[in-house]
Amino acid sequence: MTKTPQTELMKMMKGDKVSLLRIMQVFILVMAITFTSCGSSRSMDIHRMYDEIIVNSEWPQMDMITDDYILSTRFLIEDTSQFENIMVMQCPASAVRSEIILIKTDDVRSAYDLLEQRREKAIDRDSLYPEDKKIAERSIVGTVGDTAYFLMGESAEDAEKIILEMK
Repeated sequence: MTKTPQTELMKMMKGDKVSLLRIMQVFILVMAITFTSCGSSRSMDIHRMYDEIIVNSEWPQMDMITDDYILSTRFLIEDTSQFENIMVMQCPASAVRSEIILIKTDDVRSAYDLLEQRREKAIDRDSLYPEDKKIAERSIVGTVGDTAYFLMGESAEDAEKIILEMK
């Protein structure tokens, strides 16, 4: 095959397309890593956290609680606007005592204190049966990064391990 300017140009363009494709792939990879790990040492997505807990440990069917009156009277959460994000999940059946509360906030200490108050209320006033009280006493309040959490249920310890592995 004889070399013509057109064949040389085609070879160069073919090489450029491959190079451009590789550059685009690297760019997309770098962007994906940047956006998925941006602040990962501190910031957590509470919805992803909840999904990981539910998928990787045993919890009953839970409902999201959004009613301000219930949040205030039952969970002692007066003002949800003070938090960047909040998720309150509870098993609606009284036979299975389970709650997961996740709060993403800049003021993690205040959120932790609020959840500790919720834990105390769960033990002292909300436990209707001896088994409920035992579950409430084994509940866990903790923080990781910018998230405070309250875990009450048979799988609370497993859920905390999942949260801590996510950081």
